Amino acid sequence: MRNSITILSVILFGLFSCKKDNSDKKIESLAQKIKARKNIHEKSNPKFSQNDFSLVYQYTNEESNQILGINIIDEKNLKFHLVTETLPCDTEYWGIAENKNWNIDSEIDEDKNGGYFTDEYIMDKAEYTIGIRLALDSSKVIIKYLQKDGLETDCLPITRKIMERIK
Repeated sequence: MRNSITILSVILFGLFSCKKDNSDKKIESLAQKIKARKNIHEKSNPKFSQNDFSLVYQYTNEESNQILGINIIDEKNLKFHLVTETLPCDTEYWGIAENKNWNIDSEIDEDKNGGYFTDEYIMDKAEYTIGIRLALDSSKVIIKYLQKDGLETDCLPITRKIMERIK
């Protein structure tokens, strides 16, 4: 009887020790997957370069700077990258914005010289919506931003200010 208990104990010990090795492998595998996702996320964050865009706009005041690069894809879509540097933090947004009313008359915005015609391109995400109001002559843009999740933050793009074309 004693030999049976000893043999049973050795078998159980062997089974439990195998499970521990298997869980260590799962933990290592999970750590590798997390690291891979982090690397993919870092690679998906493009670096802003004016050379990558045919149109570049800027708004600057004493404490903040905002720059927007645009490539027009077609009548309905444009590719953009918006970088805002303000205190307390900097923000970046990029992607494809769509002009949902491209076949309808343009809207009118105003500046110190009067009104001018614009097309509005929108990128709609779960957390926010960004609108880019581009003058028909491509001389200026205005950014609109709507935070959907209701969280209050100081880290937002500069909105409702005319950004002048620098390239």
